[in-house]
Amino acid sequence: MIDSFTGYLNALPHRDKAVRDIQTLLKFLARSGVLTMLIVAQHGLLGHNVGIDVDVSFLGDTVLLLRMSEHEGRLRRNITVVKKRHGPHDMDVRELLIESSGVTVVPYNPLPEV
Repeated sequence: MIDSFTGYLNALPHRDKAVRDIQTLLKFLARSGVLTMLIVAQHGLLGHNVGIDVDVSFLGDTVLLLRMSEHEGRLRRNITVVKKRHGPHDMDVRELLIESSGVTVVPYNPLPEV
């Protein structure tokens, strides 16, 4: 896991070469059966601005978008599949629950508008 990949790229002096090297590393890890996660930092705590400084979507087979929202003092984490290279994928937004018993993905229940 590289968290945050954005910070990692910003720390490197030669970004173009680094992206090529990372692409080679990711291919090697995939051939070795290793799941690799690249975490890209998102500007804005509650996900109002989802733009990132660098497009790295071509590096991954699957791209997930995790957004946070707040309602009545509670933080909600929403997750959706943005890209899946091989085969179809569900386009629905789901809620990601992180609890002491583990991590669960459940159907998204939109909150009523105020």
